[in-house]
Amino acid sequence: MLVRKTSRPYITAKTIGIMAVDHLIGPAATPVGTIVTVSPVLPRQRIAEITHPRSYWKNMESQIMNYTRDRMDSGLGIKVLVEGISPTLECVTFAISRCFPANHNFGSIIAIHGLDGHREDSWTAENGILWLRDLLPRRLPHARIATYGYHASTGSQSNKIDETLYGHAENFISRLASLRNNTTTTALIHANQCNKYHLPYHEEIMLYTTGILFFGTPHQGAAVALSASQMLRVLLPVDENTSHKLLRSLATNSEVLEMQLSQYNGISARFNTKFLYEAYQTDLHDGTSSFMVPKSSAIVPGARNAEPIVLNKNHTDMIKFYSAEDDDFNMVVSLLQTMGSDLPKLELEYGRDFSQSDDVLNRGSSYRRKLLSSPRFTGQDIYLEKLRTFFVDGNVTTHRKHLLLYGMGGIGKTQISLKFAEECTDLTLYWRILWLDATTAETLQTSFTEISKLDPVMKSLGIEESGEAIIEWLAGLGRKCLLIFDNADGMTAVVSRYLPPAHLLDVLITSRNPDLHQAVSSALHLEVMSKEDAILLLMRSSTREGETHVLKIELLQAIAEKLGFLPLALDVTGAAIYMGLCTVEKYISTYLKNHEILLHGDHLLYKGASLYNKTLYGTLDISYDGIEKQSAPGNTPSDALCLLKMMAFFHHQNIMEVIFQRAAEACEWDIKDSRLATTQPDLPFQFLECDENGQWICTKLRTAMQMLCDYSLISKVPSIMGLSWSIHPIVQVWARDKVVNEKQIIHLAAVRALIVNSINGNMDLVEQSYQFHRMILPHVMAYNHYTSYFGLSYCDDEHFALTAEYIENGYWDYASRWCQQIMAIRKWILGPDHDCSMAIMSQLAYIWDRQGKYCRAQKLAVQVLEKSKQQVGLEHPHTIAYMGKLASILRNLGKYIEAQELEMQVLEACRKLLGPEHPDTLTSRGELACILNCLGKYTEAQELEMQVMEACKELCGPEHPHTLTSMGNFAYTLRNLGRYTEAQELEMQVLEARKKLLGPEHPDTLTSMVNLACTLRHLGKYTEAQELEMQVLEACRKLLGPEHPDTLTSMGTLACTLRHLGKYTEAQKLEMQVLETCKKLLGPEHPHTLTSMGGLACTLRDLGKYTEAQKLEMQVLEAHKKLLGPDHPHTLTSMGCLACTLRHQGKYPQAQKLEIQVLETRKKLLGPKHPDTLISMGCLACTLRHLGKYPEAQKLEMQVLEACKELCGPEHPHTLTSMGNFAYTLRNLGRYTEAQELEMQVLEARKKLLGPEHPDTLTSMGGLAYTLRYLGKHPEAQKLEMQVLEARRKLLGPEHPHTLTSMAHLAYALRKLGKYTEAQELEIQVLEERKKLLGPDHPDTLTSMGGLACTFRQLGTYTEAQELEMQVLEAHRKLLGPEHPDTLTSMGALACTLRYLGKYTEAQELEMKVLETCKKLLGPEHRDTLMSMGALACTFRYLGKFTQAQKLEMQVLEACKKLLGPEHLHTLTSMAHLAYTLRKMGKYTEAQELEIQVLEERKKLLGPDHPDTLTSMGGLACTFRHLGRYTEAQELEMQVLEAHRKLLGPEHPDTLTSTGALACTLRYLGKYTEAQELEMKVLETCKKLLGPEHPHTLTSMAHLAYTLRKLGKYTEAQELEIQVLEERKKLLGPDHPDTLTSMGGLACTFRHLGRYTEAQELEMQVLEAHRKLLGPEHPDTLTSMGALACTLRYLGKYTEAQELEMKVLETCKKLHGPEHPDTLMSMGALACTFRYLGKFTQAQELEMQVLEACKKLLGPEHPHTLTSMAHLAYTLRKLGKYTEAQELEMQVLEVSKKLLGPEHPDTLTSMGALACTFRHLGKYTEAQELEIQVLESQKQLLGSEHPDTLTSMGNLASTLTHLGKHTEAQELEMKVLETCKKLLGPEHPDTLMSMGALACTFRYLGKFTQAQELEMPVLEACKKLLGPEHPDTLTSMGALACTFRHLGKYTEAQELEMQVLEACKKLLGPEHPHTLTSMGALACTLRHLRKYTDAQELEMQVLEACK
Repeated sequence: MLVRKTSRPYITAKTIGIMAVDHLIGPAATPVGTIVTVSPVLPRQRIAEITHPRSYWKNMESQIMNYTRDRMDSGLGIKVLVEGISPTLECVTFAISRCFPANHNFGSIIAIHGLDGHREDSWTAENGILWLRDLLPRRLPHARIATYGYHASTGSQSNKIDETLYGHAENFISRLASLRNNTTTTALIHANQCNKYHLPYHEEIMLYTTGILFFGTPHQGAAVALSASQMLRVLLPVDENTSHKLLRSLATNSEVLEMQLSQYNGISARFNTKFLYEAYQTDLHDGTSSFMVPKSSAIVPGARNAEPIVLNKNHTDMIKFYSAEDDDFNMVVSLLQTMGSDLPKLELEYGRDFSQSDDVLNRGSSYRRKLLSSPRFTGQDIYLEKLRTFFVDGNVTTHRKHLLLYGMGGIGKTQISLKFAEECTDLTLYWRILWLDATTAETLQTSFTEISKLDPVMKSLGIEESGEAIIEWLAGLGRKCLLIFDNADGMTAVVSRYLPPAHLLDVLITSRNPDLHQAVSSALHLEVMSKEDAILLLMRSSTREGETHVLKIELLQAIAEKLGFLPLALDVTGAAIYMGLCTVEKYISTYLKNHEILLHGDHLLYKGASLYNKTLYGTLDISYDGIEKQSAPGNTPSDALCLLKMMAFFHHQNIMEVIFQRAAEACEWDIKDSRLATTQPDLPFQFLECDENGQWICTKLRTAMQMLCDYSLISKVPSIMGLSWSIHPIVQVWARDKVVNEKQIIHLAAVRALIVNSINGNMDLVEQSYQFHRMILPHVMAYNHYTSYFGLSYCDDEHFALTAEYIENGYWDYASRWCQQIMAIRKWILGPDHDCSMAIMSQLAYIWDRQGKYCRAQKLAVQVLEKSKQQVGLEHPHTIAYMGKLASILRNLGKYIEAQELEMQVLEACRKLLGPEHPDTLTSRGELACILNCLGKYTEAQELEMQVMEACKELCGPEHPHTLTSMGNFAYTLRNLGRYTEAQELEMQVLEARKKLLGPEHPDTLTSMVNLACTLRHLGKYTEAQELEMQVLEACRKLLGPEHPDTLTSMGTLACTLRHLGKYTEAQKLEMQVLETCKKLLGPEHPHTLTSMGGLACTLRDLGKYTEAQKLEMQVLEAHKKLLGPDHPHTLTSMGCLACTLRHQGKYPQAQKLEIQVLETRKKLLGPKHPDTLISMGCLACTLRHLGKYPEAQKLEMQVLEACKELCGPEHPHTLTSMGNFAYTLRNLGRYTEAQELEMQVLEARKKLLGPEHPDTLTSMGGLAYTLRYLGKHPEAQKLEMQVLEARRKLLGPEHPHTLTSMAHLAYALRKLGKYTEAQELEIQVLEERKKLLGPDHPDTLTSMGGLACTFRQLGTYTEAQELEMQVLEAHRKLLGPEHPDTLTSMGALACTLRYLGKYTEAQELEMKVLETCKKLLGPEHRDTLMSMGALACTFRYLGKFTQAQKLEMQVLEACKKLLGPEHLHTLTSMAHLAYTLRKMGKYTEAQELEIQVLEERKKLLGPDHPDTLTSMGGLACTFRHLGRYTEAQELEMQVLEAHRKLLGPEHPDTLTSTGALACTLRYLGKYTEAQELEMKVLETCKKLLGPEHPHTLTSMAHLAYTLRKLGKYTEAQELEIQVLEERKKLLGPDHPDTLTSMGGLACTFRHLGRYTEAQELEMQVLEAHRKLLGPEHPDTLTSMGALACTLRYLGKYTEAQELEMKVLETCKKLHGPEHPDTLMSMGALACTFRYLGKFTQAQELEMQVLEACKKLLGPEHPHTLTSMAHLAYTLRKLGKYTEAQELEMQVLEVSKKLLGPEHPDTLTSMGALACTFRHLGKYTEAQELEIQVLESQKQLLGSEHPDTLTSMGNLASTLTHLGKHTEAQELEMKVLETCKKLLGPEHPDTLMSMGALACTFRYLGKFTQAQELEMPVLEACKKLLGPEHPDTLTSMGALACTFRHLGKYTEAQELEMQVLEACKKLLGPEHPHTLTSMGALACTLRHLRKYTDAQELEMQVLEACK
């Protein structure tokens, strides 16, 4: 690879540096080589086996091993470090680019060190890494890597080397010559010189070198500034005696280097050269450093194909790499990979090149002649491989390898032999290859003579020119040779005398004569080319330079098929196209007219593919002439030529001997009238001789045929009909051209007579007869073609025979044409009433019937019947037969009644004339049974068919064909009766018997297979059915061809089974083929075409391509109407199919209209109880269900069910299906229990009849599971669906549509069970499989996408759900249109998701569109319309449009009551929705009434534990909460919770929801701790099941935070709420309603924490977002406005708060009315603000209004009424109306105790308020008693540190102060202060308030200084937190001023009080109580300052204001 340097770091000079790539063995056998120097050291065994005999490689390997072992210890010679991974055989035989990536294409890499180097050490780093061995193989695993060592010491006295660079190179290349290795530049130059002296083994070194890497090689001298002696002194620590001849060669301006560089430049273009040079200086021995080989010296100036590359190393380290991460190592690897990928294909020539010799293709060739095949040689790999295997592969153990290659002329024998010889020459497998022309003995001797003259060795030895002498000499040499005897078509003795006995002399013979096989050990028959090779040969031979026929592949294929893939014909044809005699496009038409000119021309180009300059016709003439020379009248050669000319008019394949036999043994044609001509006179009687017993003598025919075979003009072929022959199409053309036109007619007439009489001949076995009819058809078609050309006369037996033949093979159009000709001629000759004329008319009617021309057939059959009645009477056998045929035609016309009447007449006549057991009687009985089947009278049909079957068994035996047919018919009736197992048993018996009697491929056998497959389909055994049908299809294709009607029918049945297997695409493909073929063969309106069109439409429906299906079905319907009439059964069936498609398209009214027509017509024609009538009735019921007309559907289905029970029995499959459909309707009617009972019956019956795993059983199991889900029995439903899924996986496979459907159903059940993750996994699987199987736009795929989106919604991933639903919606719009029900459903689902995303307006727009469309399409009362109305009402609720929602829901409720009844579940659901809206509207009593009704009805219908019942209990409990009936709500919710736990488990979402609801009620009951425990459980479970970020988890977290807030744990609440807010922002976005709700909750907590400004900021954001998203009047907007107003109150911004609250109040009145709870709440909030503003009277008025409204709406004891009463009392207290306040508060207290209990927080609050009033009334002792009770209760319930506990403690302290118990008050207040500081911080408003209260007590205790010390920080904190003008700041300022007064600091007090007064006037107005209070305080201070006048003025103002 590389060449480099020495192992010592201070050595700089390099001798040679080479990296080369080489082929291992040779260009023809190896894939690639490597990089650096490539050499076949230790060649790979596998490749060796392919290219050379094993002995050669064993010897070579032994030499190499010995050589390398001798050199191993000394470090000299070649050492293989890594062998490399051998490529596979395939890689060896194909082009490199097709085998491996570029970096894998390597053979060998060799590395050569520099001066003083070592073979391994030079390349080894200090860490021991020999990168050639340790790193490089990982990157180039297929490379062999070796190193080379040589004597290059410059410092060792013991190893002085006196040698030049050239000497090293010469020494190296001499050692490598036998191993084919490469060396360095000098070695390459030496190798180049070898070319001039004819040393080919040395020349190889240069030829196979592709790349070189030079590592720091001093091409222009090393250390350019130093001389050689200086280099020694400076660089080397050695003595002066050291030889430095090598160093002198490396010095600057060295002549050696200059000469070497000039020589290298001359050959450098051959290689990819890289010059690597050092980037850093090297430390020298004398302490200096220098560039040892700078860039200028490291490159070769003028070198081509070269590139300099720098390595980031010094000279010493250039070839050492420490790890694979080294950048320089990676660069070297990439260079090696590039060189390996550039490896060329090189060809090695052994000896002198004779390729330019004019004599290269002479008949004689020896060692020095290169044998060349045609340059257009193409393909034939299979034969070449067989030759290689025989001659080359050592596994062939035969002693002498003699092989005969035989085949017809022009087949390519010579070319294949030439190609094989060429390969052998390239691989040097043989020492000599002798090519010998063995056409005659003379040409063979001439070849031997030429060889002896041309071969110098033979000439010098004086070998005789005779073949025997040459063979003897070659045998004695002991060397391997190959003798090729070409064109040995003569006698065997010509060649056999020269066959050598020696095993080293291999022989290959080419001949047309297969008899030569006797003289050799093996033979190989050469047949025509493969289609692909033929096309390629034709393309090569016909294409001029610059042209291409790539786009004409189909035309070339047609030409190749026309020429029979004969190589010589293809080459000749290509030459004609090449010459311009015709074009590719026009060749076939030209060939048909001028084939003799094209194939027999004398132009030289036509001879390009032949070694002997023969044209195609000339080649065939050789064989003809050979036979003709032997011909004499009556002898075998004469017969052979006669047969050859006859065979020219047969089809070229399967010319059966049985044709001659049947024609010879046929009875004389029964001529009805002598006036009808026959073909018998034209028979070739010389081949039809029979013995005295009438048995045909075959000897003459076989002898003549054998002669034709011997000359390879024809060939024997295997056939099920016995002996058969084939003739090549080109030979046929040539044979016809050999005969003059007059004689052609004679031979053609003979062929016609043979075929006609063979068809009319008898055949003993039915199977043989059938096979004969199938195999004679191509000959019929072929001779018909020639007959039309030559115009042979009419023969009646020919036309009748051929008509029968076409009928037998299903070619109805041909049969019709021939039959009409017969009819016309017979009528003309014999008259229309002749028996023969009438018989052919009846035959034509039968043909028309089979063509689907039923009306024409009926008309003709009626004519025949009427004439027959007139002529021979009603009871004549002919009349009876005509009557039966007419009945059959009437049956096909759907006129079953008329057909039945006729068939009954036939039966009676047969019984009377022939007896009850005559075959014709039995046949008519079977026909009658068939009609009864059509009439749905299965039982009567069964009775008849049993009679027929028993009679056939008795008369004919159990295995007679008639018996088997009757058994098959009986099985068909059993199938109609639903007795599938019995039918299967019978059909299996029939199948086995027919296989045994008729063979596995007989049409009757195949028919029974199809029938059995049909029964298996009914049994759900689809895979078994598919296997049978595929067998049938393959047999039909093989026997009848791909376009036969039976083949098409079998394709259709297979497609049907594929549909059942869910393989819709495969089914569609088959059905499209069937349809196209039917259109082509039968026409677009044929019944079979229409049937296939209907089947395709059905598949398209399954694929969701409804529009395409509809289009096809409309075509079918129109065609049926036109052909069969509007009342025909087929017309009605197509009408039903179209209705089904319309149903899928959501066009229910159109479907209903069609189905009513079908039903009415069937009732009229078939009766009301016919199976088809019942089916149409069921279809109509299905459409009515879709139209929401459930009662009508129910009525129809009950009729169907009763009729099925009566006709078929209670357990018939049809009865069970109708029962299942009826159950489905009951489910839609909400009658789940009845539906469940029916479905259980169906399930049990199907298990019993069909087995537990039958598809129908599984369907009924799925239906039952569906009903169980409606009944809330989700675990049971899940269990059933899992069973269904497992069974379907087992039976149908994991990817079947039904399996995927059951997976989707199971996912739905899991979703209902709250197992969302499991549901999601299943739904993703379903979606992926459906995308793969059905495509991304299939309705089922879209349904699964919708289901997955629903699960995403449940999982809270709303955005993903939205994306999926938008895709679904777009796909539905595109595929089904904007108004399809599925489109509307997906629109509604998207609207639902948009609601979850808070995009209410967008959701509303979608839902309004859905509603309008539903009203338009389905009517205002359809279920879907009502559902969309309910969904829109829900969105209205979210938008706060409660009145509109109520209006819609009332409409829905009324419609449901009217349509479904008051107790239907949909009615109850709509009632519950209306109740919810009423609750939102504050109409709790009305909501309660509705919810109680819903609950009672659901308990009655569904039971007390049904999920819907529990939901209604939860709704009622919620209403109870709003009504203040908390205990009752708690009781209900506990019941719900217990039921959910029991039914669904403790972790089900519904269980968690009911747990949360109970916690909410507990909060209302003041049981915060219990509520907290429940909510923590809910939160933990949500985290576990749904994840920490799920919306439900976040909701439960928010609820827990709310409870913590109630518990006074504000910090913990804040932490939770911040988490919730962040997650919701991330998941739902900052503007989502849930996000805004969590912002509001956090703002509320901030308020409790005293962080009013932050609360205000959040609430303003919330308000703006609500206004933007929901509008200024939405309830949520109003709520956020109220919350902001509350915060503004806390901030003392009373006026702003008042403005907001007045807006809220006005809007509420406008939207909800004056008495709505929200209106009353906003009124109370405004009253509160009025109080803060000192507007007590206004506040009182508002609160009185609120109180009156609450009493009226909610009652006097409702919590809201009590709250409003307490607020009014508070205002009265502020107004000084303490007695009135006391009365109200006592009422509140009493009611609270009664309703909520004495310890409820609301009760304690009212108790505290009463105590406050007692204080104002001076009843301090009573106040103290109450406050002590409150304090104790709160300590017990909430804890001693709860904010409410601290508040009540402060209140008690206040009362104690009034009682003069200042010390006790001080103790309590100090506790409050300490706790507030600890819990809320020193600056919290509550802390500051408690500090102020303590300061007040200090004042009472005379501790004014301590009071001042407390009040001053309070004032500062208030100023900082609330601002200088906040009411609390002013209060603390006034308190401090009071203390200043007590301390005598009157001036300071005055200043503070004046500030307070000014601020109060400014903020609150001059008459506000706080202003008046501050005015009074200032007056007091003025008095102390003796400013009495000023004080008096102020006090008078206060007095006036108070008045």
